[in-house]
Amino acid sequence: MQEEHGIEDSVEQFMRDAEAEVAMQRERYGIVWDAGLTRRFVEGSGDTYRFLRSNGVAFNRFIERPKQHTAHRMVDLDDTFSLQKAFLSAFEERGIEVRYGHRGRRLIVDAGRVTGMEVETPAGPSHIAARAAVVLATGGYQAGPELRRRYQPEHLAATPYLGVPTCRGEGHLMGQAVGGDLINMTMVQPLVIVGSALVEDSIAVNVEGCRFHDEAGPYDDRVAALLEQPDRSAFYVFDDITATNKRHLVDQMPRAAVSAPTLAELASLIGAPADALEATVREWNALVDSGATPDPAFGRVVMPVDRRGTTWDPSGRRPWCWE
Repeated sequence: MQEEHGIEDSVEQFMRDAEAEVAMQRERYGIVWDAGLTRRFVEGSGDTYRFLRSNGVAFNRFIERPKQHTAHRMVDLDDTFSLQKAFLSAFEERGIEVRYGHRGRRLIVDAGRVTGMEVETPAGPSHIAARAAVVLATGGYQAGPELRRRYQPEHLAATPYLGVPTCRGEGHLMGQAVGGDLINMTMVQPLVIVGSALVEDSIAVNVEGCRFHDEAGPYDDRVAALLEQPDRSAFYVFDDITATNKRHLVDQMPRAAVSAPTLAELASLIGAPADALEATVREWNALVDSGATPDPAFGRVVMPVDRRGTTWDPSGRRPWCWE
């Protein structure tokens, strides 16, 4: 995709960016970095892109991340569910069986070799024998609050997460039980759950009705800014046009969005001063209309694609927000 858009990038450039990111993250977490594995990842990323495209996954455009990437690499995915369809199609072609509702409990070891796995199924306990090898690829443990509490501060261990609810850490524990080494367990990055495409058309305000950070900046920076706000609470504000055009993203939010006929009434719903919220939206709209980039207040570079501000009309168009 970079080639299609004339973007110059390289393995070595990616590795330099990765090393800089690791150095920054070491200020927050205990990091064990495998540079060789990172290199293999980036060397194979082109093949992965072509595989996904050939299996029906569509990518729309690049999303700027200048604080993390020295070249455009992050892209907007047209439909996240297309990933599932792509892999299921590939599995079927290769004769791979998918068993749903099977929860791994214990690796079976025979003569020092892992030969299978005990699983819990809808019909009861069972086991799966391995013909050649057992590969644990069970995702993260972000959906396992008990395991998260071992490695995260209490106030973060139950926060929302990206991923599916079956990523509870069973793979980590099973691997550890047979001598596996767990690394980077402290690096469960706290996230503000919101689609990047929705952020582009939104602003984040605190309970005082004011913006407080670069809404589309690095994830860690967003979380750090949120944790400094009163009650650790904030809201994304957007308009009726966005609520309609990106309904699938709005519906994925952890809490239901709310709307009101006017900004003043919306402010009342979220407990923010009406005059402050109205002033914040006016300032944002003036910035968007001006065409200026980056945002002089917080350095935001990801703006609405059509440079449209947050609009509302009491006769029908309403402002929206979610916490």
